[in-house]
Amino acid sequence: MSTSRFSMRSANKWLVVLSESSLSCTILVAHVKAPSSPYCPRCGTWNPPSAQFCMRCGTPLDSTSTDLRQPWINRSSGSPYQGVAVRFVALFIDTLIITLVSFSPVFTGTVPLVFSATASKLSVPLVFWVLLVLNVVVTFVYFTLLEGRYGQTIGKKAVHIKVVRTGNWRGEGEGSPISYSQAAQRTILRLLDGQLCYLVGALLIWSPGKKQRLGDIVAHTVVVRE
Repeated sequence: MSTSRFSMRSANKWLVVLSESSLSCTILVAHVKAPSSPYCPRCGTWNPPSAQFCMRCGTPLDSTSTDLRQPWINRSSGSPYQGVAVRFVALFIDTLIITLVSFSPVFTGTVPLVFSATASKLSVPLVFWVLLVLNVVVTFVYFTLLEGRYGQTIGKKAVHIKVVRTGNWRGEGEGSPISYSQAAQRTILRLLDGQLCYLVGALLIWSPGKKQRLGDIVAHTVVVRE
């Protein structure tokens, strides 16, 4: 009788232990499978709530991160939006690179560029217009590809700024990467922002708000600290 009672008590203890273990496992599994943040903490790409890794860069998604404002926007000190001075430095670097690439045949002596002038007119060689068109194409490709892929050009990388989305009216998606379409819109509208040596764009950036030029307003983008 005592042996049977001992066995029953041991069985009950084992059942309690198994129940507690099962409960712990259930809690652990529930914690592991908790919904992850929809945005990647590394590159800012939106991912489905059930995703465990970023679709773009493969970074593990942190289930405890729920801040809709992405880490691409550095809010550590004051306004994250960048003004005219730092953006002008980035533009100067980018313009220098684009000019060197576009007119490299002239700089290397591969294509001679000779202007002839008379008292009545200045004769511009055809190669000059070809190089001018090439410069426009290189400018469009340069800004669109780099900003669409990385959010920043070489000039912006040098001064530690980048282009990100503004997000919707609730702030959702703010700071996430821009698309190639948005990058193309920003590049095309440089034709207007760049009027009078970029005075038009500078006046818009100086206006109150998120320091957006016309290209930023249309494409729903901002330039922030990296």
